[in-house]
Amino acid sequence: MLGMGIGIASGPLQFAVLGGEDRLQCDLMGPAVIHATELESLTRHRPSQLLLSLATHDALREPARWSMRRSTGQDGVDCMEVTLRGQAGAA
Repeated sequence: MLGMGIGIASGPLQFAVLGGEDRLQCDLMGPAVIHATELESLTRHRPSQLLLSLATHDALREPARWSMRRSTGQDGVDCMEVTLRGQAGAA
């Protein structure tokens, strides 16, 4: 089985394009990028494959359309666990 984890965080970031005519490289930097990376790594230790930061949850226009619950793991990180359609235990 192929596993996948997604972490989504909202906040400030910087977008940089580096390189020249022969090669360009794009990069994202900032607190939101670091937080999203941390959330993604936490999906390996939690039942949900998709974790949202609390700031991202607060920014959703229609959060009631999503099946999610607030979670604080043993790691001490507060986030929203989202249940994906077709995931084991999904309604």
